[in-house]
Amino acid sequence: MLDFSALDVAVGLFFLWFVLSLICSALNEFVASTLRWRANMLGEGIENLLSGTDDRAKGADLAKEVYEHPLMQGLIRPGQGEKRRWPSYVPSRTFVAALLSLGGQAAEAAPNTRDVQASIKAIPNERVRTALTTLLQRAEGDVAKFQTGAEEWFDDSMERVSGWYRRRVQIALLIIGTTVVLLLNVDTVQIARHLWSDEAVRNAVVASANAEAADQRAQPEDIEDIAKTINQLEELRIPLGWSFADDATPETPNPQRLVWPWSDWEWSLAKLIGLVLTVAALSLGAPFWFDLLSKVARLRATGVPPPTADSTRSAP
Repeated sequence: MLDFSALDVAVGLFFLWFVLSLICSALNEFVASTLRWRANMLGEGIENLLSGTDDRAKGADLAKEVYEHPLMQGLIRPGQGEKRRWPSYVPSRTFVAALLSLGGQAAEAAPNTRDVQASIKAIPNERVRTALTTLLQRAEGDVAKFQTGAEEWFDDSMERVSGWYRRRVQIALLIIGTTVVLLLNVDTVQIARHLWSDEAVRNAVVASANAEAADQRAQPEDIEDIAKTINQLEELRIPLGWSFADDATPETPNPQRLVWPWSDWEWSLAKLIGLVLTVAALSLGAPFWFDLLSKVARLRATGVPPPTADSTRSAP
């Protein structure tokens, strides 16, 4: 096995960033669920699909009719008013069927071209009628091809909505990551120095990282799980948290925590760099760091192959 301190420090940092990224992801999921980001953004995307940028009111009215269709009710959590939970995902076939059946013609088992044309004409939105008519003409009157084209039209629009959601999540993760880093004082520079100088802590962190790479942990689901995860990091004696100069005494110097306020500009610059590095690392997300941690852990465990009996090796 490789005995390389720099590699061990890297493994320790990757492990720390992975665990903190999991925490940030859990917090982001909690915020997204509480504020109903997915459902709200899906509703905005459907309104945009049905109205464009010209008249959102018409799109909102038509979207409401679609949501109230019996085909959509199975996707909506029961409740009244604000307690009703709109769906976070709508299958394209369900959306198209609900939209076309608003005219009362496309609900038959095998609608023909005339039925589809009548359904399109009955939709109270000129923009949607134009879009669906174009799709029907492109399908040359073939109802099955039209159905496929209409579903692709919806899916393409939802791809844009997914892009909106990913950008919002990225911004939220950046804000959450910055908050976590500042609250816990996660200074990459100081932690790297601590891992380099303290072999016992470095070995403990590397052991935890190897176990994590072999068996990925479940993502924290609530605040209690997040608190337990942070406590586990502190049990490994990773430097986390703030302390004041008056808190340190000869008996309890508390070497794991850095002192506030910052005393000089050189210390402040190093601190700023350490915090920014951590925020940048967390912005890459837990999957990135788990994948990298697994690869480096395998490299560390593989080591250099022993020489042959005659001390010679042929090239592979």
